[in-house]
Amino acid sequence: MLGSSKIIKSNVRVVIVTHKSLPEQVSEGLFREDLYYRINLIHIHVPSLYQRREDIPLLIKHFTKNVCQSYEFDEPLISDEVIQWLIIQDYPGNIRQLKNILERTVLLSLDKKELFIKNFQNNMMAVTKKTENLALPNIGEVNLDELEQRMIQ
Repeated sequence: MLGSSKIIKSNVRVVIVTHKSLPEQVSEGLFREDLYYRINLIHIHVPSLYQRREDIPLLIKHFTKNVCQSYEFDEPLISDEVIQWLIIQDYPGNIRQLKNILERTVLLSLDKKELFIKNFQNNMMAVTKKTENLALPNIGEVNLDELEQRMIQ
């Protein structure tokens, strides 16, 4: 209990993930050195998706199978041409972006027995489209409703 004087034993593992170099962050004074040494027991480097594009076909099959099993419908055919096209795409959101694109495309194409590049293009554009002028207004310039409306737009 919070604030209790009683000792409660626990067995916990903490997994910390970052795309930044923590040793560099420590040397630049942007990350606490003592905390770095507390958390840096075992280091596992997992390369970004763009560094291991050969994994993308297996991930496509895995994510497609999972979403189809979850929603109990047949897997659509994804041709080698589509897979090759998906391999060369950029995924700044890494594996989560690939997973979301696959799930979105499969779910929005339930009536199709085969998925084509255009099916994925339609769903990737919404994800990868850059937005501009996202500066927040100064405090007191707008009320909460106006701010919400701006954020939605």
